[in-house]
Amino acid sequence: MIGLFWNIRGLGKLGRVPALVSRIRESHADIVGIMETKKESFTPGFLKSLTGLAPFDWSLLPARGSAGGILVGANSDLFTLTVSDILDFSISVFLLDKKTGFSWKMVVVYGSPYEERKQAFLDELHLVLSKWDGPTLIAGDFNLVRFSSDKNNGIINHRWADAFNDWVSRWALLELNPANKKFTWTNNQ
Repeated sequence: MIGLFWNIRGLGKLGRVPALVSRIRESHADIVGIMETKKESFTPGFLKSLTGLAPFDWSLLPARGSAGGILVGANSDLFTLTVSDILDFSISVFLLDKKTGFSWKMVVVYGSPYEERKQAFLDELHLVLSKWDGPTLIAGDFNLVRFSSDKNNGIINHRWADAFNDWVSRWALLELNPANKKFTWTNNQ
């Protein structure tokens, strides 16, 4: 299984859609989570264009104005996707592997970049995890860091880092580290 999770920073920006289509198709992604779409809706034709011949089921958290938005999809030849929750900062779906019968929950998040909404985001994360005690994958852009080493300049808000670490610890989460990358973002730099 191959997953692709990407903060696209606006699908309306020049070159973003072709880059996304290329990445989905070249990686042969089976599950996709796109954050900060900055879109309120998608046509069925647009969604089909993202994956070409691979059939996908999709779920959407619409953007609010020109901010946020999440798009989650899974290859329907491989998975049955059932939407669990669409909340303020996340989409939760259950995925049933059609071949093995294994069922798990995938949560894709886009955390608030604004100080005044960070506690609401953390509260939502607690709520999402309290509803299911089975296998769970949480991916996305949390807009929070755990350690000063997670930032390229080392400057962090310790209040939010402590709260984020408390959430990780409370739910006994394991961080998956991508090989050969210090940061999971590039900012085209």
